[in-house]
Amino acid sequence: MKTPAFPAFTVLLLSFSMLVPHAAGATASIPTEGESWDHSTITIQIMPASGQYWFNPSFTTDVSKAVQRWTESIIVFTDSYGFRYLRQLRYTIYVTGFNQTLNPDISISFVQSDPSFVGVTKFVYPTADNYFQTVTTQLATFDSSNTRQLTDVDMENVAMHEFGHALGLDHAVSPVTSDNFLELMFKDYGQAIGGPNNFVQEPSTLDLHALATIYSWLPGNAPATGLPRTLSLTLPPGIPYSVSVPYSAQITSYKATVDQLNLRVLVLAILVIVLFACAVALAIRSSRRKPPTLPTPQYPTQPSIEPGPINTLAELHRSSEIRLCISLSPMSAIAW
Repeated sequence: MKTPAFPAFTVLLLSFSMLVPHAAGATASIPTEGESWDHSTITIQIMPASGQYWFNPSFTTDVSKAVQRWTESIIVFTDSYGFRYLRQLRYTIYVTGFNQTLNPDISISFVQSDPSFVGVTKFVYPTADNYFQTVTTQLATFDSSNTRQLTDVDMENVAMHEFGHALGLDHAVSPVTSDNFLELMFKDYGQAIGGPNNFVQEPSTLDLHALATIYSWLPGNAPATGLPRTLSLTLPPGIPYSVSVPYSAQITSYKATVDQLNLRVLVLAILVIVLFACAVALAIRSSRRKPPTLPTPQYPTQPSIEPGPINTLAELHRSSEIRLCISLSPMSAIAW
């Protein structure tokens, strides 16, 4: 916001977490702030809130990593699309309590929380030559409700966003890039503060191309006046709207993908071995099983015929004759 009575320009990063629609690269644009630096080596003083219960000492490192992230993204961007003069932007970081500079270009301090922001950058606007005089940045360590503390990832993201303002960028129009990554310079923080699965964001090609436009006077000397405020910088043909991931992060991501693939292959190999062992065990068990015993066939027996009682005298006489014949010699029997 600009106020005539107080010639200062304040840029806020709100702590809203929201689902954002996809934005086409053709509509992507970003304004500049109308202020930039007239020198290529920028001094930064980080002032930790040491001793405060709400301050995590690792936040100091997070801010340093955020500055380094811009440098690494510039290298990737210039390797792909030119504008190599951007690499001449350099940053010297001082930390209160370790080393000190009397007149830093950018001063970064911490507050516990603020109801209206998680990050704010302030500077005098406008100036006669469109160059920064000094820039001050405040970073909140808790969300606007003072209930959730920022993680290291959150702090790095917020510090990166605010550092983009300290280089001369305003808020990007689109919340996401064409490859569906969160736009670092969008006005709202697109992740839930304190979320365990939050990820480090990267400057987009739009952000970096805007810096290339602002600092197009490199490698020479800065002109008498800097680039005035521009309401809509867009990407030229040939540069897609995407994030510029540092090489170190690309390698880390690649290693994670390979490790995940190796883990899947290992699980699959173990599964194959288990199935093979089960098949072998079943085969061995089947080979040791005795063949079934067939039942002994039962044949029907002939009923025995018992001689019945002799009931008549004729039958008795006949029976006597038979016994008599049997008792004689074979010849007699035949003769008989």
